[in-house]
Amino acid sequence: MKRFILLLLLLPMLCSADKIYQTITEDGKIIFSDTPTDKYSEEVDLPEIQSFPSESGAAEASAAAAAEQAYDAEFLRYESLTLTAPEEVMRDGDPKQKKLLITVNLTPGLQDGDKLQLMLDGVQIAEASEAGKSQIYFELNMEKVFRGDHVLSAKVMTPSIKTPVITSDTKKLTVIQPMLPKDSPLRAPSAS
Repeated sequence: MKRFILLLLLLPMLCSADKIYQTITEDGKIIFSDTPTDKYSEEVDLPEIQSFPSESGAAEASAAAAAEQAYDAEFLRYESLTLTAPEEVMRDGDPKQKKLLITVNLTPGLQDGDKLQLMLDGVQIAEASEAGKSQIYFELNMEKVFRGDHVLSAKVMTPSIKTPVITSDTKKLTVIQPMLPKDSPLRAPSAS
């Protein structure tokens, strides 16, 4: 049994050698080596290792290649996606500033079944799905956007894959809310 375990332990080493030699020492220990250890070493004939290609492996490789080609075809559908919005918005109670116009340009236009998503701080706030449009306008309700720095971005999603097909560069949006004078009619009444 010990000989069998020793052979199993040496098998990986034995498989890489061109010739294998076996030597039996005076006290009965068996030594395997890729070089003869003494004049009593004998060459061991090992059977050739058989291997067969897996049929399922070939099918899996073919399916993976087809999926990669489909992904590439989806990904390469669009050349560019750009986002246009002002970098700074002053929210001072002016009714004209309650909405912010954001323009998204997509080349070529939005493909059938795809959706263009507008993101604010990583959260989807609007979506468009009208096929063929290359310039899409979104109105952002500024009453719901707190003052401070925010990040705008856009991405195109397609139903066949779960990752974005194309994503715009991010655009920083800073919302400023100035201090109002104490006598301003826009200032909320203080609790006295």
